[in-house]
Amino acid sequence: NYKRFNSDKINLGFTQSTFWLKISSSNQSNKEIAKILELNHKDLDQVDLVYYGDSDKIIHQKSGDLRTINEISEKGFFPIFRVKIAANTSKVQYLRIKSTSSIQNLFLAEYSSCCRSLCF
Repeated sequence: NYKRFNSDKINLGFTQSTFWLKISSSNQSNKEIAKILELNHKDLDQVDLVYYGDSDKIIHQKSGDLRTINEISEKGFFPIFRVKIAANTSKVQYLRIKSTSSIQNLFLAEYSSCCRSLCF
């Protein structure tokens, strides 16, 4: 069962638990877009994004500071994930977070990939 957060920031405290967040993204344009999901917390041990890609293939992207550099899908200071969304569709992604550090004021930003390339 998923519980809706009533805030833009998520506070989970110190815990050994694994959390799954359900994220819905949509594309209301007439062409495929690439969105970037970025967490504002760099000290998360394991962060995974799982969703269905083209032809219902399961896509599993990995990040987190306990992962090797070869395991991480997108290199960056914070956990970053890239998701392609077909024209005029929506997509559900599942974000798995496991960490022994404090999970406080966690914020998930979603923006287009062109914006990220302009910012860096």
